[in-house]
Amino acid sequence: MSAHLAPALRMQPAASPLETIVAMQRIVDYVGRYGYHWWTGGRIDASRTECLQRKFSLHYGVGLHRNSRRRLRNEGRGAAILLFYWPHLARQHDSPSRTAAAICHWILLVSDGDHPARTLELLKDARDPSGRFRLGPYELIRYCRQGRSSPSWSYRMEKEYFSEYRRRVIDAARGVALEPADQLVQQLYAEPGWRPVRQAVGRLVGLMSREWLRRRGATSKAPRRSYLPYVRRLPNK
Repeated sequence: MSAHLAPALRMQPAASPLETIVAMQRIVDYVGRYGYHWWTGGRIDASRTECLQRKFSLHYGVGLHRNSRRRLRNEGRGAAILLFYWPHLARQHDSPSRTAAAICHWILLVSDGDHPARTLELLKDARDPSGRFRLGPYELIRYCRQGRSSPSWSYRMEKEYFSEYRRRVIDAARGVALEPADQLVQQLYAEPGWRPVRQAVGRLVGLMSREWLRRRGATSKAPRRSYLPYVRRLPNK
C-alpha cells in the first residue's frame, strides 16, 4: 500500500495470477464484509492515478481514514473507497510499444446512504444481477452455502467462459489435435480456487471423464489432477 495515497488500495503491477486473486479478495472485503455495494470503474494511464485520487478525495472523501468512513456508515451516511489494480494482461490488445503496467484499472466503491457519488456517478449495485462486478471472466455473486443462514460473497465463471471451457473439454475428449487434454486439465486446475469456480472445474472434469469413457472406452482414462488449491488469504502486494 502506498503511504501517500492511503487509504486508497494500490495493488502493484502483476507478475503472476496471484495479484489478480489479491484484487478479487479486496473487492470481496469491501463489497461483502463492509457493505460498499455501489460501484463504478474504468481504465486510465498509470500516470493519472494520483490525479484521480486527488479528485475523488476532494469530491467523494476516498482519502478519509477507515475510522471516519466507519463513523459515516454507522450514522447512515455513505462512504467511499478507491482501489487501483494493474492486471498483468491489461494491455494485451493495446500498442506493443507500451508496457502492461502503463494501464491501470480503478474501482470506486460506495456504501449505502447519502453520498455525492450516488448522484454524480453512474453507479451499479453489486447485489443486483444486472450490476454485478466483473473482473476478467469472473463475476462477483452472493450464494448460499450449505449449513449457513446468510449468503456468502464469492466469484464464479461467467456463463460464456464456462461454455467455452465445456466446448474445449468435449473437443479434448474427442482427441482434437488443437486441444491437448493434458494442457486443458492443467489450465482448469490453475483457475482461482473460489468455491463456485471449484465447483465449475469439478463439473468440467467430470464431463471430460464421461466423454472420454464414451468415446474411447475403458482402455484409457482421462487426465486429471488430485487437488485444486483453495484461495488463501493474500496481502496487498
